[in-house]
Amino acid sequence: MRLIRTFTSFLSSCQGAVTVDYVVLTAAASGVAIAASGVLKEGYRALSVTVTGELSGSTTETVGLSYNDGFDNGSGDWIGGHVTDMGDQIGLVLGPLGGSGDNASVKRDFELTDGIESTTIAFDLYAMDSHDVSDGDHGAIFLGDTEIGRVIKNGDTTTFVSNNVANVEVESTLVQTDVQLGGFVGNQSWWRDSQMALSITVTDPTSFPGSSSNVLSFEFQANLNQDTGDESFLIDNFSIDGLNDPDAQ
Repeated sequence: MRLIRTFTSFLSSCQGAVTVDYVVLTAAASGVAIAASGVLKEGYRALSVTVTGELSGSTTETVGLSYNDGFDNGSGDWIGGHVTDMGDQIGLVLGPLGGSGDNASVKRDFELTDGIESTTIAFDLYAMDSHDVSDGDHGAIFLGDTEIGRVIKNGDTTTFVSNNVANVEVESTLVQTDVQLGGFVGNQSWWRDSQMALSITVTDPTSFPGSSSNVLSFEFQANLNQDTGDESFLIDNFSIDGLNDPDAQ
């Protein structure tokens, strides 16, 4: 009888009920956290590689690998390149690029994934100050050893002139024009600046003329005839996808 009374008292007692409830709640919360960890991991990973690419110009995983550079950490592997702080409106850029041997060109080689169907190169190009069409001033874009087109600024008008190269599609968007972004300051339109966004998609890029061992080179050449303090080009926010991933299976 004593054992029965003790067991009955135990069953009717409320002591420890809260502890039991918290054990159940904690278990449920742990289960939810474990289930969500995979989603959170991928989200934070995507965010981290994007931030890393913007800040350091590193390669990040998208289609193959993607290189993204805002030139915050210098010119890196760009041949002939240097980085300049153009102030609050533009910030750090690759350039200025002028002509007549004065920082006339920049170039970089990119190793592409074997057999990739296409790659896209995108960047912002700033045309600064007093370019002169009458002098033939322009900036030429090369892939491999092929000139695919030219950017020409004439006063307050900036245009991209395509060479209609096979397997190359170029989209150009004039973001802003006839504005004062830096450099020489004056009221005349030819002293003002422009910004153009360029996107270059290359089909079957590993077979592009001038490429070898899946390496595609990008080069920008300026032929301006005055020093960079008076007229120049600037490159910013450069990206290219489809790069070789040595760890891919």
